[in-house]
Amino acid sequence: MDRVINSCDGNDPGNPMNWKFGGQWQRDENYWEVTALADNRPWPVIQEPDGSCKGWWHGYWSSYEIYGAGFSDYDYGQKTLWPSANECGGAASMWSFEYLDEPTKEGYEWKANFNKLVFVRASCFGNNKVVKASGGYTHGCGGNTS
Repeated sequence: MDRVINSCDGNDPGNPMNWKFGGQWQRDENYWEVTALADNRPWPVIQEPDGSCKGWWHGYWSSYEIYGAGFSDYDYGQKTLWPSANECGGAASMWSFEYLDEPTKEGYEWKANFNKLVFVRASCFGNNKVVKASGGYTHGCGGNTS
């Protein structure tokens, strides 16, 4: 199976993140094929993890919206983004994670929304601490003040 999955897309400088597109292999009368279930990946392929972050202050709490591609994209954020968000500046609440039907114009594949206590945007999101711990990057975190 390793040959079917990895033989046709590895060591390609145009695919540095080694995205999978399926493959096939035949040996004698045996034939193996792996086909990707989703065909809505950004194209051309993502060269490095990318995302965006926005945070809004609401008095005692802040809401966050993070879009991403190339990171936290296999687990609904449960083993990557969610723990990272919880470990920085107190627990997150009102968590939602959605895989998008089609990538955004920027190539983002998913969106996460959650709430945090105030005054953590600079130390957790503006400096990319949370998303870097999740394997990603978001160019800081915009939104309103705080």
